[in-house]
Amino acid sequence: MPENKRFFTLNEAAELLGVHYMTVYRLILSGELDATKVAGVWRIPAPALIEYLESRHPFNMPD
Repeated sequence: MPENKRFFTLNEAAELLGVHYMTVYRLILSGELDATKVAGVWRIPAPALIEYLESRHPFNMPD
């Protein structure tokens, strides 16, 4: 994930998650993924996307 990116579009988030953009839209509507509408366009904050990814695909850090 690009480190300088603060917000993602539906399409960008879908690409990162490996799903269709409508799946991301449904996640937003259900409250599973935080997002904000800016000028009528959904924007997903990078921290919200990271949190969602970590909650769905937890990984163990090596000791």
